[in-house]
Amino acid sequence: MADDLSIQVASSMMQMIASRGSSELSMKLMKMQAQQEQSVVAMLTQQAASLQTAGYNSSGASVAPISKGSVDAAV
Repeated sequence: MADDLSIQVASSMMQMIASRGSSELSMKLMKMQAQQEQSVVAMLTQQAASLQTAGYNSSGASVAPISKGSVDAAV
């Protein structure tokens, strides 16, 4: 009887340890995914900002952005 009880206690402890480890691993993976998503958002934000200031020529190719203080920007 005592052996059965000690086996059940050991089994319960192992399940708790495995569950805790799984939870910690899940949290780490979610943090890693969030960091990757934040990097993608930052990259897309930067690209969108550069597209807003970029110009295009008659063939559709992009040209260097016009600085805000230039004469062309005022026209």
